[in-house]
Amino acid sequence: MHIRKKRAFRELLDLLRLIEIDPHNVQAVREINQRLIKLIFGVEEAIAHHLASKKELRKTLKLARPSRLEADELRRKIKRIESYIRAQRDQMYVWKCFGDALAFSFLDPLSIKHMFFDTADYEVKQDAGTLSGKSGFIAEKDVLEDALNHGVPAVLCDLTNTLRFGDICLLGGSDPYPIEVKTSPRLNQRGKRQQTKLRELRCFLQNDIAENFRGQKGRTSRVISGEQIYHTEVLNTTVQRAYAEGYATHSPEEGLYFLCIKTDWPSGKTSIDVALEEINLDAPEVFDLNHFKNGHGWAFYLPFLLSIRDPEHLLDFLEGRLYIIVFVEATMLASRFEGDGWEARYRPGEMYPIQCLHGETGAYYGVSSQFIARAALEFLSFESIVSTQKVMPTHLKEISEEVTARIEPTEFRQLLVEQFGEGDEWIERILSAKQKASCDI
Repeated sequence: MHIRKKRAFRELLDLLRLIEIDPHNVQAVREINQRLIKLIFGVEEAIAHHLASKKELRKTLKLARPSRLEADELRRKIKRIESYIRAQRDQMYVWKCFGDALAFSFLDPLSIKHMFFDTADYEVKQDAGTLSGKSGFIAEKDVLEDALNHGVPAVLCDLTNTLRFGDICLLGGSDPYPIEVKTSPRLNQRGKRQQTKLRELRCFLQNDIAENFRGQKGRTSRVISGEQIYHTEVLNTTVQRAYAEGYATHSPEEGLYFLCIKTDWPSGKTSIDVALEEINLDAPEVFDLNHFKNGHGWAFYLPFLLSIRDPEHLLDFLEGRLYIIVFVEATMLASRFEGDGWEARYRPGEMYPIQCLHGETGAYYGVSSQFIARAALEFLSFESIVSTQKVMPTHLKEISEEVTARIEPTEFRQLLVEQFGEGDEWIERILSAKQKASCDI
């Protein structure tokens, strides 16, 4: 990944830091929106030009009957153009990371993720396509300016990787408030579907609960961020040490390790094997942060622009001169959910790999793999992850009777088999606890 416009990158970063210091700096919010619009328009224009050139070359290759040497040269040109397109899409991703960082500077991080997934299932919601090709762009920009003129921070959703609902997102509260801007009173079928999904999302965010949401049977409760403690200072200190020593490791808490490597350090000065020997974990999940960045997979997690503080370190991370790997001992994280009658286990490969069971009542809940990833991609403390779930046990006990009362025993058993797998010993324990509770009433 290569950042072509480094001056623009640094200027955007300066504006972002101003907003971190003063969230009421609406002028800085306006400036980020305006600069991103211009930069993204430029990238879209470059991609369109390269795609047109590629199309013409393919047409020539197919119809002009070139000689073997000419055909080989055409194929080489096509490959070069494809590399240009990939580079431009990398640049687009980075610019949109600034839009994400703007949103994360105001909104609850766990609320933002709901703007990324569809309401019908847990699939990523399709983005809107190119900004420059939107017929309603002028109207969207007018609404954005109106919000900013009234002192309400906002961002065009198309300037982000994460905000997939609506055209504009108001950032005045802890929850995102997406707005759909329509230039015609008549809605086609696609417009009606979008309107329905937007209504479902708003209802979920307002009520913190929904039935049969995102393809999940039964009731889905919303998880709210507790106090968020990030190991950002530790990360940046570890990065600084890597610049001085070639590599550095640090464990900000038991079960979590950071490894930072300066890839252009003189050969022979450092060894990845030596670095790994310093990491004292049994069977950790390994997160290659450069892989997530290169694959445009950071998505709804706290953007690295807000974690890596030094502009030059950020550029080195983006361009591959700084490598960051995070190790998470998930069994240790799971153990933090135990206590007050609750037990926890870690089952890798599951959608909810950390599973918690209240033996007396049979209430249970799962902690998704996304939360384990947050420890790595956001450098978030284990305690912060546990705190987001603290409302769950009490809430689950309250609704447990109501939910199971509506489900036939056979259907409930099948639901447990689907969630835990055939023969799992927790199934009988849950059923036994439920039966005992119903007899006690």
